[in-house]
Formats: sequence, structure tokens, C-alpha cells
Amino acid sequence: MHTRIDKNLKNKMPHWSNDLAKLFQEGKSTYKSPGSLSPNKEELVFHKSFYSGFSDTKLDDSLKRQSVDELFIIGLYTHACVRQTSIDAYTKGFKVNIIENAIASDDSVQANLTQDFLSKRGVNF
Repeated sequence: MHTRIDKNLKNKMPHWSNDLAKLFQEGKSTYKSPGSLSPNKEELVFHKSFYSGFSDTKLDDSLKRQSVDELFIIGLYTHACVRQTSIDAYTKGFKVNIIENAIASDDSVQANLTQDFLSKRGVNF
């Protein structure tokens, strides 16, 4: 899942500055993954502009076509993107696991609250 903002910046989150949004703008060099994190040829890539990975409806369709029923989530902003993607996955009936050593947040209080909240709802860390 990659964050991608379209060229006219219309799908950026309202609280983002245009300068921040341009870092994720389609076609910019800053949009590309570092070499070590680039997807391989067989790996499916989806795009989001807000918090949840499920904002790209192709994700849910693709997972269902492949009979996926359990997800392992990693990513930045435990208190926002990881949380919302996990909640949406849980809502859609997936078993949700979050790889605790592969998430991060710049707000430790909210990240800890998020982990407590999700753990009480069956999300495995």
C-alpha cells in the first residue's frame, strides 16, 4: 500500500500542506520507494490518499479473489493509518495481525492507546 496524491493535489488530506502532499504526488521522484523497499514484480501494489488501505477498493476485491482471510499489517503512524486500516480490515471480516516491531508513530501516547484499543477487539500484536 502506497500513499499517492494525484497531480492536482485534490485528494490530499485537508490538514496536509501542499509541500507535504507533493512528496507523495504521482510522478515525482520522492514518490518512489527506496530500492530496498521497492515491490518485486509479483507483488501487488495499491494506493491510498487517506488513512485506510481499504480506501482503495481494489484491495478488498483482490484479497477476496485470492481467498485471503488473515492480514499482517506493518506501517507508519500506528495511531492513524495502521489503526484505520486494521479497523476496516476487521470490519470486513479479516483476522488482523499487526507486526509490532514493524510499526511506528510520532505520537507514543496515541500509539499506545491504539494498541490497547485494537488488542481489546481481537487484533493480534
